[in-house]
Amino acid sequence: METTVNPIEMPATFICCMNNNCKMKDTCLRLFASSIVPKNMEIFNVLNNKNLSNDASCKYYKQKKTMKYAYGFSNDLFESIPHKNYKPLLDTLINYFGHTTYYNIKNGKRPINEEEQNYIKQQFVAYGYDGDIVFERYVEGYNW
Repeated sequence: METTVNPIEMPATFICCMNNNCKMKDTCLRLFASSIVPKNMEIFNVLNNKNLSNDASCKYYKQKKTMKYAYGFSNDLFESIPHKNYKPLLDTLINYFGHTTYYNIKNGKRPINEEEQNYIKQQFVAYGYDGDIVFERYVEGYNW
């Protein structure tokens, strides 16, 4: 599984921190994010250090940990469920994610977080799939 630390993946709205005096700095995703902002990004969101606590009580603290993201799944999964369940399963997934998001997820254009992976797996099982749900690829990344 590949591990990514690509600053491009950090959402433009993510709030960074530059409080190097914080006791939580080694485990804070916000402080880490400020260290990977590319030089060509002249403007980004950052917290005002004057209003921050220097410990775990900081309300903006976000733990720096990686998650296992999945990308894409094949039509073979649908072929392994009873034919009568194909449309109801498809409708369930589209209703949950929305039409565009569903197709971006299915086609590997958008990462699927662990919670979403579990939901997809539960729905396939509920509609008659009895094998392992395997996505096309997995990537380890930060939970921005």
